Amino acid sequence: MKRSAIVVVLFTAAVAVAAAQPHGKAYEIKSLPALAAGARWSGAAAVNSRGQIAGWSVSASGEEHAVLWTRDRVTDLGTLPGSDFSAATHLNDRGDVVGYGTTADGELHAVLWTRGEVIDLNQLGPAGFSSYSVAYGINNRGQIVGSTTVTNGDQHAFLWEDGVMTDLGALPADLASIAWAINNRGQVVGVSAGFGGQHAFLWEVGTMTDLGVLPGGDFTSATDVTNSGDIAGIGNVVPFGDNHAFLWRNGVFFDLGVPFWATTTFARAVNERQEIVGEAFIAPGVITAIVWQKGRFIELGSPGSVGSRAWDINDAGTIVGESTTPQHGTRAVVWEPVR
Repeated sequence: MKRSAIVVVLFTAAVAVAAAQPHGKAYEIKSLPALAAGARWSGAAAVNSRGQIAGWSVSASGEEHAVLWTRDRVTDLGTLPGSDFSAATHLNDRGDVVGYGTTADGELHAVLWTRGEVIDLNQLGPAGFSSYSVAYGINNRGQIVGSTTVTNGDQHAFLWEDGVMTDLGALPADLASIAWAINNRGQVVGVSAGFGGQHAFLWEVGTMTDLGVLPGGDFTSATDVTNSGDIAGIGNVVPFGDNHAFLWRNGVFFDLGVPFWATTTFARAVNERQEIVGEAFIAPGVITAIVWQKGRFIELGSPGSVGSRAWDINDAGTIVGESTTPQHGTRAVVWEPVR
């Protein structure tokens, strides 16, 4: 399935400089251009080592499409044939982008955008309204992970490689699983769930390993993994309690805790310098983008924002996410460290 033309639109990005709070390094906060001038809905989901950014934006016709930003230029990646909706979740260093989109029949399917093609990765379950698949991660080898319904209707993590989607199953006695990320070594992380709770897992060479829980807790989910094997995620320290961001390294959980100015922390991504990004709840219903560096959380925020979230960070320290303001709605943003 090919698209003969990919639309490229160039806008001027808005830039502001602010100091991350409290007591953090300074970041240049930049709003990324949307597909349509004045659009009030876009988000940046992932950034690769080349600084390319994948995400979504509302088009001039009001449809949500997957997009790729390269040097402040936004490219509409398009949709599956007969559809009007898509969104990107991740990309690799070659610029291959993954995500999801609706089909002409209304099903939600995992999608790969590569070299101008829009490829439907399909799903493992039977066709039908309740069946779906979503791609959440891709490595530089082109291996893709995500979640799909399977033949019995359960939701399982999958690995897609060379045109074949493989069911990764779930932990023993569990019913469902989601794969959130994969590194260049082929290690997959995610969450497996059943009647006994939800635990983070590491899948490697055909084996899914239960990473366990934080001391005192009963829930964990692994959200990202570096090429060196460091894992970020979220978990609680009291059953049904508030979530804490964590770093898992060499078999040991490190609870990153919650700063005094927040109630909950979420880890979405980690880089090779063990910088971790995500969001924190600072008041009921109010979230702010955060980064964990050198043993402490830093509030990133955004000028005039009433809420923000950081989705990814690369090894250069570039952070991407979204920020919401009353004037402009939710916009894709980049936090660049001031060097």
